Amino acid sequence: MNRTIGKLLIAMVIGIAITSNALAQIKVGDKKDGGIVYWLDSTGVHGLIAATKDLGKFDWDAAVSACKKKGAGWHLPDKDELDRLYKNKQNVGGFASGNYWGSADYYGVTFPSPQNFGNGVQGKGDKNGIYSVRTVRAF
Repeated sequence: MNRTIGKLLIAMVIGIAITSNALAQIKVGDKKDGGIVYWLDSTGVHGLIAATKDLGKFDWDAAVSACKKKGAGWHLPDKDELDRLYKNKQNVGGFASGNYWGSADYYGVTFPSPQNFGNGVQGKGDKNGIYSVRTVRAF
């Protein structure tokens, strides 16, 4: 009988630990997977993280290359991801007030779409421009 009670208690403790972990809510501003959470979807389980610091300043081709070198899943943010990052920049920190590279994809063609982190204005960029790069990744 004592073994049965012991097994039941162990099962209860494991169940509580699993439930507690499942209920641990990720929040914007939390550190996760080598970055900082800056956006969550409606489930609160999936979202986007930004690198903790800029990769540097590059022209378009070098920016795309630098993002690929960061590792699996890290990429240059599309224009919507970049705008979300701008709107939550205080939760991530370390941004310059100038332009950051973003990308837009229209009809299968990707072109540069930088956003100014001083005033939030997005535009269509010249691939020869030199702008800051902050990589992002989905989780």
